[in-house]
Amino acid sequence: MFPPSQILVSSDDSVAAEIANRFATRFDFRDHCVEQNPRQTWQDSFQRIISQIETEYTLIAFVTTPFVTANLYQRVIDLLLNSKDHFDSALGVQSIRAKLFDARQLPTNFSSGQGYKGSQDIEPIYVWRRGVSFLRTEVARQRGLDLGHRPLFYELDWVASIDIDTVNDWDVAVSLCNAHTVHQLLGIQI
Repeated sequence: MFPPSQILVSSDDSVAAEIANRFATRFDFRDHCVEQNPRQTWQDSFQRIISQIETEYTLIAFVTTPFVTANLYQRVIDLLLNSKDHFDSALGVQSIRAKLFDARQLPTNFSSGQGYKGSQDIEPIYVWRRGVSFLRTEVARQRGLDLGHRPLFYELDWVASIDIDTVNDWDVAVSLCNAHTVHQLLGIQI
């Protein structure tokens, strides 16, 4: 999808550094500053990393979203580059139609009185999934994160939106991989 010279891998893992080296990609060895220093944020690390990018656009890919494919990245890239609506970034989102409550246990997006609607009739709320972010590098530098001022939403399906942050997320991902492998062995299309 991209030549190795345009790829920058950022990690705190020496194995990742070896792999990046083997494929002739650039590597940013990220220290444990975020974990060790509560005043240091992911955004601080991002700003350091994005300052090293020399291309007009930047695609951010996270290893914790293993079901985002090269084809999906390409669709998001094409969508932003061909958009006529002056979006400055594109990001993967998951659409959710659910009845939500705030911290005071009050409805936030529906009425419990007259005009009550079912979940399917509620306007969707979008959850930003960190697996897909594509934006102008200059916008990333200005904002200090992988979100522009006017993002284009690309709706991900449930599987592509899986972001492994917890043990439960890991278990779901492993189950999906195992199910896919079994289907492949049996010759069943899924």
